[in-house]
Amino acid sequence: MYKSFMSIRKKNKHGFLPNHTADARKKKLNECPAADTGTVNKIISSFGRLKNF
Repeated sequence: MYKSFMSIRKKNKHGFLPNHTADARKKKLNECPAADTGTVNKIISSFGRLKNF
């Protein structure tokens, strides 16, 4: 799950889009029916906008 989560990167012709990446990663985490909203938000606030880790 971690590898697929961090491989989600949104960009356009100008480069990396951190907000779009965070939204796409949040959508991926919310696919899990047992996803806790608070936990998902903490993960996104820490790792959602990172290009590389």
